[in-house]
Amino acid sequence: MDLENGNKSKTEKDVIKIHKEDVELSKEIVDKGKTTLNKTVDTEKVLNEITLMHEDIAIEHIMVNKEVATVPRIREVGNVTIVPVMKEVAVVTKKLVLLKEIHITKKCIKTLEEVQTDLRTESVEIKKEH
Repeated sequence: MDLENGNKSKTEKDVIKIHKEDVELSKEIVDKGKTTLNKTVDTEKVLNEITLMHEDIAIEHIMVNKEVATVPRIREVGNVTIVPVMKEVAVVTKKLVLLKEIHITKKCIKTLEEVQTDLRTESVEIKKEH
C-alpha cells in the first residue's frame, strides 16, 4: 500500500469480517399458584313408601258325589282354579263318580311399607392459591 497517497496496490486486499448472531431459546416451568379441589360425598337417609303385592290362596273342598262319564279337566272360573278329585266305586258295574272339587281362590293383597334408602350427594370445593 502506498502510504503517502492512500492508494492500495493491486496485490493488497481489504479483509471484511462477517459476523453472525445465533439465538438459543429455552423453556422453564414457573409455579404460578396452587389449585386445590376437595370432593366430599354426603349420605342422607330418606324414608320412601312403596306398595308391595303378593298373592294368597284359600283352598276349599267342595263335596260333589256325582257320577260322571269322563274325568273332568282342571278348569278356571274367574280367579278360582277347580281341580277334580276322582274315585272309582265298586258297584255291579263300574261308575266314575266325581267325589269333590277343590276350589283355589287367589286374593291380591296390597300392603304399604316404608323402605329406608341412602341417597348420596357430591360437592366440590375449589381453592386457588397464588
